[in-house]
Order: sequence, then structure tokens, then C-alpha cells
Amino acid sequence: MEEIKFRVWDKTRKVMYKKEILNESELSKDVISSLIDEAIRRDEQRRDEQKRAGKFRVSSSGRCYHMRIWEKQGIPYSDPPSSRTLRVFAIGSALHDWIQDRLQERHVLLLREFELEDEFRIGHIDAVVRSGSKLILYDFKTVHSKKFFYLSNEIDIQYFMQAYTYYLMQKETLGLNISDVRICYISRDDMLLREVSVLDMPTIDEMVKRDWNEILEVERGKTWVGPKMDWECDYCFYKTKCKNEIGNIYEIL
Repeated sequence: MEEIKFRVWDKTRKVMYKKEILNESELSKDVISSLIDEAIRRDEQRRDEQKRAGKFRVSSSGRCYHMRIWEKQGIPYSDPPSSRTLRVFAIGSALHDWIQDRLQERHVLLLREFELEDEFRIGHIDAVVRSGSKLILYDFKTVHSKKFFYLSNEIDIQYFMQAYTYYLMQKETLGLNISDVRICYISRDDMLLREVSVLDMPTIDEMVKRDWNEILEVERGKTWVGPKMDWECDYCFYKTKCKNEIGNIYEIL
């Protein structure tokens, strides 16, 4: 292998020097990208190992009952998240951490990534923030900047149901006097923030309680109920398994 030499500016020594690389394979493209992908997949695998099967995930509130039951049973995904999807998740986690750090610096963060668990559900609260004499429960959602154009005209019902489920669970386990429950949307492009109150939806309590009661009935053998929203199958990590075992869901429903 021919020796490859090139010049590198060393900021610490303020001189130019020659760096020698004896193996050309070390110059493979996308070095950082491949290392980051590997690190993200390793982190995701570690989180998967820590997830406890046997309980419903609050993060899947309001979605297809069948998918949630498979998750509870710990069945491996037939369509696991891609590297791009995992990077999007990682960006969201990094932004959430940054915001939580800033809230903690201001001494207004009462709870951070607080795990909640009852007899059949498990999840975590992103943040409970003190605002004057009031406590606000927040669930953070990282979205692309275009999403902000539609926030005033649409409701992400599954996000609302997730956040309200945390509210009900903390009410039973912690008994905090929460004044409001909010979704905090975070633009991953420019860090714009927008808060939407879950409690402004008058039917949220009824919808959440019905959702959890129904999934328990489905698990006990009631007629199977498919996805509630038409986009769910496209993004489901069980879509191949479901298609092979159940067929075309929307033809069945």
C-alpha cells in the first residue's frame, strides 16, 4: 500500500506538520456518521433491554390496540426503526436534555424524566415545572419546523392522551396538585417552542379512560380493534408481522 501524506494544521502547536497514514482504508468516507449510527444503535439496544415487558407503554396511548398488546408482550419488532429514525429520536432526546438543564438552572424543575408505573402501565414524565404557585406537567415533542404552521388547526390526539395518562397516574401515585397539562412542541430546526394545553380539550378525560378500559377488554378476548388513525400502519414497527398474520387491516375494518 502506497503511503499517503497530507498536511494538517495543528491549532495547539501553531505549526504545520505531515501526518502519515499507512492504511488507505482508514480514509473511508462518512467516518463520523458510521460511528454515530453505531453509538445510537448501541444506546437503543441498551434501552430495549431495560424496557420491561408485561406492561403497556404510556407513550403508545391512543394508538392501535394490537400494536400495544404486542409491545406489552415484548414481541420483537418486525420492522425496527431505521438509522435515520434513531437519529431523529437522538436529536429529540438531546433537545429535551438541554431544555431540562436550563429549567434546572432556574430552580423551577420539580420532576425530570420521572418514571411512573402502576399495575398495567409504565412511562415517564418529561417535566413538572413550578410557575409561581402553580405546577405544570409537560410532555416534550420534537417536530420539524413545518409542523408549527398547523399547530393551531390540528390536535395530536395521541400526544394529548399520553400526557393526560401521566396526569392521572401521578394523581394516584404522587398526588401533586397539577394546575395544567401541556404539550411543549420543540422545532428541531430552529428551537422554536410552542405550548398547547391538554386540558383545553373538554372530552380528554372521557377519551383516555375509555381507551385504557377498551384495551384491557381487547386483551381479555374482546373483538380485535385495529388502528384508529390511517397513518399508523405506515409508521408501525410491526407492520410486516401484522400484514402477514392479519392481512389488510382496512379491508377488515
